[in-house]
Amino acid sequence: MPVGDLGKPAFHADNGTAECAAAGRYSSSISIIKAVESKYPSKPRWQSVTPHNLGSFSAVCWYTGKALSDRFGGRVPVGLMLAAVGGSPIEYWLPPSSKPNINKCEVDRPQCDRMYNDSWFYTDIVSQYAPFTIGALVWDQAERDVKCPVSVAAYACMERELVSSWRDAFRTPHAPFVAVQLPGYTGALNNGTGSYSGYISAEMVHAMRLEQDVGTASLTNATAVPTYDKSCPHSPYGSVHNTEKGPIGERVAAQLYQMLRPNQPTIETPLRAVRATAKVASNGGYSVTVSFRGGSSPFVLGGTKNCTTCCDGSAPAGSAADGHTLDFDASATGGDGPWVNSTGAVVDRGTGSVTFKVTLSSRPALVRYTAASIFPQCALFNAERLPAMPFTIAVSEA
Repeated sequence: MPVGDLGKPAFHADNGTAECAAAGRYSSSISIIKAVESKYPSKPRWQSVTPHNLGSFSAVCWYTGKALSDRFGGRVPVGLMLAAVGGSPIEYWLPPSSKPNINKCEVDRPQCDRMYNDSWFYTDIVSQYAPFTIGALVWDQAERDVKCPVSVAAYACMERELVSSWRDAFRTPHAPFVAVQLPGYTGALNNGTGSYSGYISAEMVHAMRLEQDVGTASLTNATAVPTYDKSCPHSPYGSVHNTEKGPIGERVAAQLYQMLRPNQPTIETPLRAVRATAKVASNGGYSVTVSFRGGSSPFVLGGTKNCTTCCDGSAPAGSAADGHTLDFDASATGGDGPWVNSTGAVVDRGTGSVTFKVTLSSRPALVRYTAASIFPQCALFNAERLPAMPFTIAVSEA
């Protein structure tokens, strides 16, 4: 039963009108319930899904539940519990009992968001579900926190606290948890405190994606899924909400299904960088090789959903990808940069590694992925068509 801050309703998704119209075919297998803020008169109650009530439900939550029901062949009843308020920071969703741990995660003074106190939406919304025992958690949030450097740095810590506290509250200590990473988006955004003002940059979104991933790394039955390859630079539904909710829900459901069936082989996982090495290039600069694992081979180049200068994955093994960089960049001095974009990426489909060149005067110390561009044009995919996870990794000698 996924629960979380899950954004725009189903009719805002790609092909949402048709999806809502066809929802009745799941009325016997999927039920939904939606808790709202106490200022609204309606109270949560379980309903069979219909074309009428799906239109105001979360698209990510719906597509996740639909895909999960399909994976179980419709034999397992699925209940979708929604708690969502757009643009809210993670602190609002932590229970009051988490206050000491919030203080260990961050020193939030002045508060990055002053509209409500910490735990506001947990007390007002999530607690309406507290008597239930849940099967899984889906968390699609962080666009508010990325506006505040303090919150970005503390996000992984608070995400771990959210998972632990919600599992305790719902009496399910090992409930699978999936975090949905931020897509690419941009805009002139101010956090409202006067302490920071400016644009949400690719680097800030990248930093938050890493925090969303790190927050799950030390937990059991927890992971994150990437969405940057589905980003929409001209979304009609807001700068952070793209319309690719169906594929995102399918990715979330795949991870939940594998965690709910732990004895089955794990195949549908995104690519992860495991090692980066560098050596002096014959024509100057450095040749960097990044090794990956995850899912099935071959690993191939592919254009992202809304790319304008797309790569088509046709480059043979061992050949340069016609200047496509896969959005890698490198730094010789560490996290503060300066960062230099890569060129001439080559995919070795046999070993699952990518090699590219960076023009630096000294050996690269760090390599990162998806930080240089808010809308990457070309991504590395495995055979399951899952893209490489965003990362920053230290470089060793070849």
